[in-house]
Amino acid sequence: MDFYVRSASIIDKLNAGQGSLKGLATLHDKQGDGRRLIALVIETLKYWPSLQAVLAATDLLDRQARQLAHYKLSERSAKDDKVKSDRLPKPATLAAVLAHDLLFSKKGVLALPKSHRIAQIMQGHAAQLRAEKERLKIRTGAGSDAALQVSQPSVAHGKGKSREIDDERDPVLGKTRWMRINLLRWTVAEALDWLAQNGWQLVEKSQNSLQPLQIHLDGEIPSLLAFSRALDLVSFAPYQDGRLIAQDKASCMPAHLLLTASQRPGLVIDATAAPGNKTTMLAAGLPPGVPIMAFERDRGRVETLKKMCNIAGCGKGSTQAVRVINHDFMKVRAKDLPLFEGNLFVLVDPSCSGSGIRARLDHLSQSGQDDTPDRLKALSGFQTAILSHAMRLPRASRIVYSTCSIHREENEDVVMRVLAKPEFVNQGWELLPRSQVLPSWTRRGLVEACKGSQDLADGMIRCDPAQGDDSNGFFVAVLTRTTEDVDAGMLPSTEQETLSPAALPASSKSALRDDTDPLGDLDVLTYFVFGNQLAQERLKRRRLR
Repeated sequence: MDFYVRSASIIDKLNAGQGSLKGLATLHDKQGDGRRLIALVIETLKYWPSLQAVLAATDLLDRQARQLAHYKLSERSAKDDKVKSDRLPKPATLAAVLAHDLLFSKKGVLALPKSHRIAQIMQGHAAQLRAEKERLKIRTGAGSDAALQVSQPSVAHGKGKSREIDDERDPVLGKTRWMRINLLRWTVAEALDWLAQNGWQLVEKSQNSLQPLQIHLDGEIPSLLAFSRALDLVSFAPYQDGRLIAQDKASCMPAHLLLTASQRPGLVIDATAAPGNKTTMLAAGLPPGVPIMAFERDRGRVETLKKMCNIAGCGKGSTQAVRVINHDFMKVRAKDLPLFEGNLFVLVDPSCSGSGIRARLDHLSQSGQDDTPDRLKALSGFQTAILSHAMRLPRASRIVYSTCSIHREENEDVVMRVLAKPEFVNQGWELLPRSQVLPSWTRRGLVEACKGSQDLADGMIRCDPAQGDDSNGFFVAVLTRTTEDVDAGMLPSTEQETLSPAALPASSKSALRDDTDPLGDLDVLTYFVFGNQLAQERLKRRRLR
């Protein structure tokens, strides 16, 4: 029953415009069931208007709303009571999710024991619900249950053309299921050998979908495999034990571009690390001995990050352990960082509108929350601030900036804004050219957003599923420092960046709260990275000043 409650909670958040489907599924994920959550939410939203019509024509909510509300407060076990009250669903939403499985799932039954109180309530109204569904089909002229789904919108495709969204392409995951070979547990050769021995065929990927038992090794990201969307992850052993990690191709690009630098970093920071796919990819690709600091300011998401690191083989106690730090990256100062030789690399993937993912769900969501100019301005301000903060860290020489947004305000505009700041011009920060940023990827930045410079636009990467890219909507740019002044410490800002918490997504607002500790910010970080002894030494020195 908890699975239905979490699915309904996600729908409420989506309809309130409080996050993207993928992000909300990550927050509500338990025991790796995030993809099942996504599937149920999508299927429920496809039938949302029909479900509302059917429920309105019955007395289910009139008679049982209190029971549905009472369940969520009383029957969740103490161990599972990590879901905050603001994530609990409305009774009407929970009823819609339950009614979907009763009316439109393949088996037409709830995934609940027959003795469960909620199952008994729904079964008591099943005949009435099914009768109203048939009446709705007659009224609307629907010849089948599928005809009751929300109609698919047309999307831009080429010059002046449009096409219907192909139903074969999952609204979130596309026609391909991308799986990254976890190099901490498997080599590419071992993966291909295992797959071949288990009946998989390695093929060249065409424009058509892969068939079951066909795989393709990506030509741009060497450890990435493409599978058919028919792949069942629940029974797929390499996924269950962490040898393969489900990760969209676009999401692999930032870590890949940080790893392909010719120089070896002395320290790597993931500024906003949860849920952990990019972090674990960094851990798998870095030379042994290079420390990784993964910052995440939300306590709930920290647990997800730790779990992901443990599954991938880079958790606490492992050879290539990631240092997971529950702290706001925006509060990190030069003196908080450990001593290291070489330069600093930073991955900055901040909170964004999620439009690269939501664009494929807008026709299902009831939120009505558009990416208004004010909201994009607030997000862009935050993104500019966090990217600028990373660029001011001492010995920072390579920074990858990425978003899952399709809006230039969050992408090219942010990059162009920071590169134009006098402090960064003086420090020699530049955009890495196309020749070093996945040159074979055809979709690049918007020239009109780069002051008409084709070279600057070519240095940025865009992914757009509406234009045929088999990935989520995404943006990536790599900034590098080319002067000898990489040892400069934190420099004062030449302008005051302002953040508007009211305009940020709900997932970001909660993260603006400070963590408190008697040692203070500096020594909290020292404690996590080095242990108590050095933290106490730093605290003693600070008191003697």
